[in-house]
Amino acid sequence: MLNKKYCPILLSMPRNGSTWVQSYIRASYKSRGDGVIPNMGKTLYQKQSSSEFHNEFFGDQEYSQLDTKAKIHLIETLEKLDLVMCHKAFANMFMNKPDLFKWFQSFYKDYNIILLRRRNIWKTYISLLFHNTIDKHVDMKENLHMWHGKGVNETKEDLLKAAIQTYKVPFRFDKQHFADFTKLVRFYQDEVIPAFPDKWQMWLEDLSNEKLAEMFNVDVQKEVAPLKRLNYLTYFKPKELKLIQDTFEERFDNEFQFYGYEYK
Repeated sequence: MLNKKYCPILLSMPRNGSTWVQSYIRASYKSRGDGVIPNMGKTLYQKQSSSEFHNEFFGDQEYSQLDTKAKIHLIETLEKLDLVMCHKAFANMFMNKPDLFKWFQSFYKDYNIILLRRRNIWKTYISLLFHNTIDKHVDMKENLHMWHGKGVNETKEDLLKAAIQTYKVPFRFDKQHFADFTKLVRFYQDEVIPAFPDKWQMWLEDLSNEKLAEMFNVDVQKEVAPLKRLNYLTYFKPKELKLIQDTFEERFDNEFQFYGYEYK
């Protein structure tokens, strides 16, 4: 009989290191009879990263509600066979979708939910702004960094930089994007985390490859690595960067810090 308490399901906000952490969870699902994580998992083909099929699965705009229902049915059917679908979920998937969040909360209530946060919320925000700006201006057919295209090689930073130059990507403050980000932080903190009061909370900054390997009883995973040579701030003009920082600091001082986050 399936013991759900051993089945990790990762829940996070974007740009919080979830792809890295998920690579260890994925490895744990693929492990066989290690005595901690039983051989109960179902992993899909790793198309882009350890994010599995988060966009496709939980019904972003390009996918219909019927697709979402069908995939939920798949997960529920697998559980009846004592199998668990390995995937992670982003909090923004549930915003304005109360029925979907209600299903997720109910279905996974006995599972090992992991709530991941990044203590330095400035890095979360500036990374999200940077990558979302690229998404708006770069042809997604380009074989770029895996978060943007079909490539799975995290070392393609030069290709990403070249695309930025080719498409003359205008990096600037986006008022609506910041408003959406603020709503997401509130939703994750005020609704998502309280919905799982007894679950496992992690800060990204407290983790390392060695800790994750020990935590999930797997070898160190090397397929996921950060963009080490890319400094997001250098792509914003000084005037834009000041506007971004001033706006962020005001919201941090009046709200974000009270959630336990840090700035710089």
